[in-house]
Amino acid sequence: MDPMEIWLRMRMVSHLSTVNAAAIVEKLIALNNVKIASLRACGLSPNQCIQFIHANSKAIYAAMKWLDVSEHKLITLSDPNYPYLL
Repeated sequence: MDPMEIWLRMRMVSHLSTVNAAAIVEKLIALNNVKIASLRACGLSPNQCIQFIHANSKAIYAAMKWLDVSEHKLITLSDPNYPYLL
């Protein structure tokens, strides 16, 4: 799964702090595996795993299409351009 899609899906998971979400995303990207077992191993609850796996596909598709435009960029917490004062 594309790292940007992982970030987008993680954004749709409820009851997860930004710091925890960022750490989980980094682990998932490093593992290159987003199966339920890896999601659980990264600390997501069963309900959060379902939210991640069954995230709104239309919203993800729309965001990925938007990101296809060269002038558009998703700035994540791991991006050096992220404004850490936010």
